[in-house]
Amino acid sequence: MLQGIKNLSQSEFAKFYFDFEPFDYQKVALDCNDRYMEFVWSRQTGKSTITALKAIFAAVMHDEWTVLVLAPTQRQSSRLFRKIKRFITSSAIKHPELQITDLIERETQTLIEFANGSEIIALPVGEDGGNIRGYTANLVIIDECGEIDSQEIWGAVNPMTLMTIGGQLLIGTLKGTHSEFYKIYKNPKLYKFRLFEANYLMNPKADRIQIELDKLRMPIAMWNQEYMNIPMEEYDSFFPSNLVNRVVEDYPQWEAPNPRRDYTYYLGVDIAGEGKDSTVYCVLVGTPSGKLLVGKFIETKGQTLPQVEGNVRMLHTLWGFKKIMIDCTGGRNIHEYLIKDNIPAEGFVFGLKSKEDVYQELKRQMQGSTFAMYKCEDAIKQLIDMRYEHAKVGGEGRLRIYSGQSKDHSLPGGDDYPTALVLAVWAARIPTQPLLFGSSRGIYNAYE
Repeated sequence: MLQGIKNLSQSEFAKFYFDFEPFDYQKVALDCNDRYMEFVWSRQTGKSTITALKAIFAAVMHDEWTVLVLAPTQRQSSRLFRKIKRFITSSAIKHPELQITDLIERETQTLIEFANGSEIIALPVGEDGGNIRGYTANLVIIDECGEIDSQEIWGAVNPMTLMTIGGQLLIGTLKGTHSEFYKIYKNPKLYKFRLFEANYLMNPKADRIQIELDKLRMPIAMWNQEYMNIPMEEYDSFFPSNLVNRVVEDYPQWEAPNPRRDYTYYLGVDIAGEGKDSTVYCVLVGTPSGKLLVGKFIETKGQTLPQVEGNVRMLHTLWGFKKIMIDCTGGRNIHEYLIKDNIPAEGFVFGLKSKEDVYQELKRQMQGSTFAMYKCEDAIKQLIDMRYEHAKVGGEGRLRIYSGQSKDHSLPGGDDYPTALVLAVWAARIPTQPLLFGSSRGIYNAYE
């Protein structure tokens, strides 16, 4: 079939059937015939477009080939599959004389069968690769590959091309440093892969206005990863995204309960500094099994210290907290007035080592199996954006922990949610060493 165009390159094939003119970086990737390829391309680089064209070319130009289009979820694999179908539909409308639909025998939501015996199949890899195990393919395309870190899935994928001497095309943005996608990116020659990299700056048609707006709404580390191909966890992320995502569970935020005797409740309060940011309250719930659940985040703006104090009193009336931990760095000592009314409040002063201690305690809880939080987008973004660097104080090594956006004050964001969360977790901790508190103020000063 297709006599007369068998010698077309992939970019020429794309031009002939689909009027597609690739940019220079796209053309090099499109025309590559290497057996193993990895596209580490950021958002707005056209990676799904190039991938769809390569899938069609492979199926049309080779008889009896199986092209598998895989992704972590059915939604993701279907998205790429729909782009493949749109190319075919568009060509049939614009160039009916090419009779591209005559090349297709059968079409479903997840399958295209061609007259030459080839097929394109779209499938999700699932949690363990069980639903793709046993397939044989000539070309395996894996979209959003950076999200796949299960060895069971790779155990199902890698044997697929052994009998056909086929190839793999891995596509995605970098999602941390623990996936096979990242390992291949760091050492493609070792794995026999041809690596192609692209960020949005290489695409002259990228929506730069939207990208700059995204920069205002996303943690800068996430923006760098999604648009510049700089992995978030590579150097200085204190809470890697895979760690944060692991503790996020699908439950709604808690409303104030009638306090149960078998549950304990804690409150962390990050007070806004001179009205420049938000005051955030974090309600933490200790369950009878010993698990800590983030029950609720509350954010307020533009409130005075007396108003914050009133909010704490109101929340204590509703929840009956076992302990309340309040940031009193800079002399905001509202806990002193609460203590006088037998409200279990303590003040916490952030210094270099005390901040390291409370953040390490939260990280330890997250790394275990007894901590979870609901899906609060602001908290997730700010946690992922927390960075660290090494510092020396008095001859001792310390970690300086800070918000990645704090180095660019034109950007929104900060550490209000993480601060409230670490204080709530610290309130629920089991002390492992004597703590030094001011005799009347209850201020944690051990590490100042």
